[in-house]
Amino acid sequence: MSQADQHAQRQARYGGMGDGLSLSIELVVVPTLFGLLGWWLDGVFGIRPVLFVILLVGGVVGAVARVYFAYAISMTVQEKGKPWTRSRP
Repeated sequence: MSQADQHAQRQARYGGMGDGLSLSIELVVVPTLFGLLGWWLDGVFGIRPVLFVILLVGGVVGAVARVYFAYAISMTVQEKGKPWTRSRP
């Protein structure tokens, strides 16, 4: 195997790890920030824990939806032109 092939394989492997790491961080950070914002707003308005719960759930749903659609788009691109995606005559 040539140096260029090894480099390309290493680059693809680490690129995938970077994508996974960014998605996992996103799944943690977005709901946390939304929850903290809701907690702060609840303190400002004195209605604890209404906005905390609403924003936390909204953050979780939004983060999961983003990961799902990113995966769906990635799979569509990867499977384009593959034999199992062609329609039968």
